Amino acid sequence: MHFYPSSHVYISPPPPLRARTPRPDPLSRLCPELCLHILSFLHPVDLDNSAQVSRSWNAAARDPALWFAICAKEGYCDPSVVRLATAPPFVFDQAVVALPDSPEMRRSAWRRLYIERQRIFRNRLIGRNMCVNLSGHEDLILSVSVCGNTVASGSRNGDVFIQDGVGTGLTVHKDSVKRQLSFLAHITGVSCLEMNEVELLTGSWDNTVKVWDRRQLMEDIEADIDEPVSKVTLTHPKSIICIKRRGDYLVSGTLGGTVHFWDLREPKKAVRAITFAEDKLVSSVDFDDEFIFATNSQGKLCSWSRSDPSDSPVWTCDAHEVSTFAACTPAGVDVRCA
Repeated sequence: MHFYPSSHVYISPPPPLRARTPRPDPLSRLCPELCLHILSFLHPVDLDNSAQVSRSWNAAARDPALWFAICAKEGYCDPSVVRLATAPPFVFDQAVVALPDSPEMRRSAWRRLYIERQRIFRNRLIGRNMCVNLSGHEDLILSVSVCGNTVASGSRNGDVFIQDGVGTGLTVHKDSVKRQLSFLAHITGVSCLEMNEVELLTGSWDNTVKVWDRRQLMEDIEADIDEPVSKVTLTHPKSIICIKRRGDYLVSGTLGGTVHFWDLREPKKAVRAITFAEDKLVSSVDFDDEFIFATNSQGKLCSWSRSDPSDSPVWTCDAHEVSTFAACTPAGVDVRCA
């Protein structure tokens, strides 16, 4: 018998493992339209889970067209108004589902809309967040503004209702309205409202924009003063359609197609009046430190430089085929419109 030191013992290595050939992604062999058509038969929960398979599946399952079709089927949006690429039909049941909230969810606005609507519906079924109607107007409501727990609404007959202590944020809870006050703000319809912690702004078809001090307004209403006096009144040549305030400045759009830029510290005369589109109502306005933005009823979006007194726009967009109702300038010159 022979003994060998352990250092001289030779142990043969195991046979090499065969490299596993990755299986091809079945979706990669199909055209994008066919992939969307296949995924369209999934339940929304299964569609959300399929996004975790791979990057290609994630991109396909997050496609806005899929979630737009889901929202359209559920009645959360009107396909005849919202223009989007043709989405495949969906076949799934009407069960209430709970999808997890995650950063990836926010990539699709339609997906977020579906999840929020399902959450609201589920809360109603279990008796949470019971909602009530805030009544009181005798005519058609034209405008609404919310600030904290206070809701202000304006009607066609010129009345403004201020309902304080309405739940938390945008949630209206049953038996939570602490007080409801109303006053005659204008002689005709209140077409637009803006409200912050200190002031209430109302625009009307009577060609005026009024700035109200909320604290003084509450005192006047509770003292049964028939006609409270506004702090500032801005007179226009035509009916007011929209307003936007930032700091001490305000932009207003009129029925006659003009855009007015105001300094509320000197309200006697507009700093600037821009002729946007004659006899075409200005549907929305906004502004930042450098530019003024406006849209009209023909789907046109324009921007003007605040430092240039001319009416010539620095940028124009005619891409919309229908009326444009909103313009937003979150920062710089970036514009989002819908």
